[in-house]
Amino acid sequence: RLHETHLDGVARAVDIYRRTIGDHPTTAFNLVNVAAAAMTLGRDAQALAALRESVAIFEKSYGGAEHPDMIGALMLLGHLTRKLGHPGESRDLLMRGLAIARAAQNPMLTPEAFAIELAETLLAAGDPRGALDLLEPLADRFAGEPDAARRDLLRARALWLAEPAARPRAHELAESAERGYAALAADASLLPPVRAEHRAALAETRTWLSDHAFYGMARSTSP
Repeated sequence: RLHETHLDGVARAVDIYRRTIGDHPTTAFNLVNVAAAAMTLGRDAQALAALRESVAIFEKSYGGAEHPDMIGALMLLGHLTRKLGHPGESRDLLMRGLAIARAAQNPMLTPEAFAIELAETLLAAGDPRGALDLLEPLADRFAGEPDAARRDLLRARALWLAEPAARPRAHELAESAERGYAALAADASLLPPVRAEHRAALAETRTWLSDHAFYGMARSTSP
């Protein structure tokens, strides 16, 4: 109920901004808030519409320029379009966001964050080599952070497909991801919903390890 109340509140804010200032970056920012709240509730269609409108308003407001204000919308839209089965569109959106992030050096949405998101999209699009090219420069980043576990699992998946001779290393990376997610899932200082996300990621990692066991078991070719 709390999430629904939040969504109602940010949706009302958007309605007010539409009536008072119209197609303005403030309206676009609040549409991103609507999308995030809708995604929390599993309302992907509502989130998709809000994000598309947000990007369109940013583009109109800045004369088509690739402005740093829009990278949050591009990140969420890239994530959501991948989830909905459109990896090509997701790739294009995230590549735009990555280029903007590299130029702007936004501390909230860094090039590294976009690189990880784009790598997952490239895997979904059947391009493990492209994913590896993005992930390998991040090998020493994010120590002890959630992104380290996600990076290692994505590297494992990409390496398994792109370099069959390196599959033992892929398995090691997935085991590193498993340890990272296990520690995060057990961290009592984190909020329960965050720990639940890490538990889900841990389960996903363990499933991948089971399906891609290198020694003594059939090898899968799924990403």
